[in-house]
Amino acid sequence: MDTTIMRNKYGNKKINTPDGKFDSHKEYSEWINLKILEKTGKIKNLERQKEFQLIPTIRTSQETLRRTSYIADFFYFDINLNSYVVQDTKGFPTPEYIIKKKLMLWLYPKIIFKESGKTLKIYKNTII
Repeated sequence: MDTTIMRNKYGNKKINTPDGKFDSHKEYSEWINLKILEKTGKIKNLERQKEFQLIPTIRTSQETLRRTSYIADFFYFDINLNSYVVQDTKGFPTPEYIIKKKLMLWLYPKIIFKESGKTLKIYKNTII
């Protein structure tokens, strides 16, 4: 397997693989594990880098403000949970990421949000 590794500003090593570019080795490992789960029928419709619109483009008389989106590392349907899941790999949660995560939970309450960092955290909006 041919891989190329580069560092980014948070210290993770970006990695180029036959499956595409990943922000870290950990993210790539999660991708491999999810592909195995898809092959064994535990999840389906696995996608990478799925975009979710959080705030649409706003046009005023003075300027156009670009839309705000959240790009999920992984998105899939979990057969056992009977729910769509957004899964993100985070080593260092930035303030921007925390706000976008809150908006995701608010705007897409039926989607389960899994965040893997030092530990796995699972979020489900219970105020629907």
